[in-house]
Amino acid sequence: MGDCRLSGARRGSVSVSVAVVLLCAGCGGGTVVPEQPTPRPEESMATDLPTSSGSPGLECGALFEGESGGDLKVTGRFPAAVSAGQQVVSGTVDIAATGSGARGVVTPQAEAFLVREGRIVTLPVPQDAVGRVLDLSDGRVVQMPAMADLTPCAAGTDLPSGSYDLYVRVVLNRQDGTRADSLGGPWPLEVG
Repeated sequence: MGDCRLSGARRGSVSVSVAVVLLCAGCGGGTVVPEQPTPRPEESMATDLPTSSGSPGLECGALFEGESGGDLKVTGRFPAAVSAGQQVVSGTVDIAATGSGARGVVTPQAEAFLVREGRIVTLPVPQDAVGRVLDLSDGRVVQMPAMADLTPCAAGTDLPSGSYDLYVRVVLNRQDGTRADSLGGPWPLEVG
């Protein structure tokens, strides 16, 4: 293996630049791999999506405006009541484009959460699965599962009995690198 040493003033330097690291990687007869350009969003679409824990715009106890917008119309079917102490409530949502079409990457499930008296009381179930491509350019409707975690923000307690509003959010990560949040709901949910 070749001798990969820095000379002169660089020998004691604390910071090592990327060029030096690449140069050292080529020592010993190997070849230096040139830096690859970052693909443009239209060339490839991200498939690993962030988890919904720490979901942007959704914080425990925060006021929830409930204003929908975005590229998608979200409608759904959920039970009207669940028993106290239940861990989750599952449903299905239908996704359609609000305009001429929508294309991008979404999580495998819609993000469902509960609101009571205008405040967010549960957060969406964390998701770390690979996203899926959503293409609604032809006017079709796509179904997605949705699961609301019934664990309240105040850890260690059960969700109190009473009336809640269930909302669903679908985040569309567009090909140009921007995102569009679309909301569905509220669906009334009685916990008792």
